[in-house]
Amino acid sequence: GEAQWLFAAGGADSDGANAVAATPDGGWIIGGSFADKVSFGSTQLVSAGRTDAFLLKLDATGAVQWAKQFGGLYEDSINNLAVDVQGNIIVQAVFADEVSWGGAKLHAGGGSDADVLLAKYDGNGNHLWSKNFGNQFNEVPGGVAVDPAGNIVMTGSFDRSIKIGDTEHGNAGESDVFVARFAADGTALWSKTFGGPREDIGYGIAVDAAGAITVSGWFFGKMTIGDKTLTGKGNKEFFLLKLDATGAMQWVSAYGDRDHDQGRVVALNKSGGAVVAGVFRFSLPIAQPPLQSSRNE
Repeated sequence: GEAQWLFAAGGADSDGANAVAATPDGGWIIGGSFADKVSFGSTQLVSAGRTDAFLLKLDATGAVQWAKQFGGLYEDSINNLAVDVQGNIIVQAVFADEVSWGGAKLHAGGGSDADVLLAKYDGNGNHLWSKNFGNQFNEVPGGVAVDPAGNIVMTGSFDRSIKIGDTEHGNAGESDVFVARFAADGTALWSKTFGGPREDIGYGIAVDAAGAITVSGWFFGKMTIGDKTLTGKGNKEFFLLKLDATGAMQWVSAYGDRDHDQGRVVALNKSGGAVVAGVFRFSLPIAQPPLQSSRNE
């Protein structure tokens, strides 16, 4: 737990790193956003709008190897990252209006409202492909992962409708969860959506060597997943869902009490067990005795 090295960068305005992933050469990929100007080593970036997204490669010692930026007139940011066994970089981001992510410009469905981006780069940051998903409302990028065969899975949420590949999905209420699987070349293999009458968010995803997918997130009130309806105890409740490589549901569980409970990130151990992190308020009866939050009476 002792620090081995420290890297820091920034400019005069707000800059933030949202995601980090290890690379096969022992280095690191970092993604986030910056405003105005920022310097990464000897590279200075200047944002095109409110905030631009950045993609940064550090070597094993924390030295900058390269830095890329992407952005338009509005707020653009890289939210989640994954790296495959060849060292290719998978980016899940959010953008508005029109932005080039290294290829042709992509146009968000809602103008200044946000679309979800999925893009792939090689280990040197060269653009391989990019595509966006969204409509005239805001979409949320919740997580991305890649399996040993290079297949990509992602989750998030959408309002009204979303088209993934050739499949158009409508929603059940305010916002719904989406889960989608893509081939290494970006071809959509399948997509699923889940929801109820209120806010439902997919906000963490992991995939095992067999392609089975575990998703975390939260729902408000009720949410239907396959033939099972989850019912909360009052406010937001977090869920954990497992799908096989074809998208068929294996199991789903919900955890929560009367207030805000959210599953925000999930990882898998070698045996396929899920480790989940998130937030809760007051009490969380996930084990005995229930977890109790620290608070002023």
